[in-house]
Amino acid sequence: MDNQELFNRVWGHLLQVLRAEVEKSNESRVAKRLGVSHSTVNRWLSGERGERVELSHCLRIIANLGGDLVALAKELGYEDVAKILEFDHSSRTVLLDVIAILEQGGPAADKLLQEVQFLQRLAGDSGDRSGSDV
Repeated sequence: MDNQELFNRVWGHLLQVLRAEVEKSNESRVAKRLGVSHSTVNRWLSGERGERVELSHCLRIIANLGGDLVALAKELGYEDVAKILEFDHSSRTVLLDVIAILEQGGPAADKLLQEVQFLQRLAGDSGDRSGSDV
């Protein structure tokens, strides 16, 4: 799936969630929750594309409106992403903190990477030791 097709599918999902939320409330309230103008929500609902909306922002909008990101990830074929999204809140927070450290680079990232590799080796070793005490 190319980037445009991915965006189109996420955008379509966003519009479904947006329409459902507007039906429960109204365009102005939904716009306020999203931090956009009423006219922006109106344009989106009337079929104008959100070409300037980044994919990550679309996903945040879907999440903000209570959309099911796990189902969306699975529908798009991103099973690993779906597994991460299924983590409880505290686990996701830890994972996001780890990603932020790794993205920043430097000594903290190097140390964290070493720890992750150590844990991976441990997990690999534990699979080979069936029945042994550790």
